[in-house]
Amino acid sequence: AAHTEKDGSFTNTQRLLQWHHKAVDPPGEARSDLWFTYHLGRLVREKLAGSPDPMDRPVLDLAWDYDARGEWGE
Repeated sequence: AAHTEKDGSFTNTQRLLQWHHKAVDPPGEARSDLWFTYHLGRLVREKLAGSPDPMDRPVLDLAWDYDARGEWGE
């Protein structure tokens, strides 16, 4: 979804933090950045499940059980 299609905050060159509300709903089946990040993380974790490689431990040890229901959930 484009920046006009989601609520969020941003900073500018004056280092001001500003909030904006979405102007329009995303078209069709467009998904937010949060949706992609969350689902990509789930796929990576599934792929690494059961891995004995110590390099995979940081991903496998993350807390993934946050409640994603409600106004901000996807």
